[in-house]
Amino acid sequence: MPSFSEQRREMVNRYKRGGYIKTKRVEDAILAVPRESFMDPRYREYAYYDQPFAIPGDGRQTISAPYMYPVTYEPLKLEPGQRFLEIGAGSGYGAAIARELVGPEGLVVTVLVDGDEIRRIFRHEDRTNAYTVEGRRRNAKRIYEICRWLDCQNINVVCCILSIFEDLRELNRQHFSKYFEVYLFAPLDVLIERDSKNLYRQALNGETQNVVGVDIPFKEPRNPDLIIDTSRSTNDINEIVKTILQEAKAK
Repeated sequence: MPSFSEQRREMVNRYKRGGYIKTKRVEDAILAVPRESFMDPRYREYAYYDQPFAIPGDGRQTISAPYMYPVTYEPLKLEPGQRFLEIGAGSGYGAAIARELVGPEGLVVTVLVDGDEIRRIFRHEDRTNAYTVEGRRRNAKRIYEICRWLDCQNINVVCCILSIFEDLRELNRQHFSKYFEVYLFAPLDVLIERDSKNLYRQALNGETQNVVGVDIPFKEPRNPDLIIDTSRSTNDINEIVKTILQEAKAK
């Protein structure tokens, strides 16, 4: 069986032929980082397969398929000395590649700001009104303050949240140093079909309350910087990533 370094070189050559890797700097950065060191030991021998794998934790996070990294980093055009915030699930592989790209004079900060995680950290669900409009506003204000705190330290922030308060979105636009709002749209019937938590069906059957889109109204953002319709079966996650990065960088 080829060594890991040989497999890494073959992977890079494969991505160059496929057009994923376009520049020498991204090629060198990926060659410098041993993906096997970031894998769950159970899957280490598959480190250079073109697919994601679970990483230790609660079972929800993965190390992304390796082609996602050139897809992400080529459009960014990271340069030596730059400061960079990498948002990931926790494997550290993407941050290590970014570190190679910005060099010893640069800075890579990895952080994840997610609405559900903020609820967990602050034990939000211990409150009886956690998912009422009042409870949701409390959590949204908390997330705003965390993001504002990071922004004041010149750290770029990517926040994933079900945002239902137009006044807080306007507050973001007024107070963040560079605000870029992406509205990931899907009609209610598509959300019901996906419904991994079974929330919509329970709410429609009267078995639960305080579900946005059912008994809590959802008003679409008035002026998002980018709208992406996620309901299309032809959606390509790679193209969505490229679009968001390109549009955010151009603003």
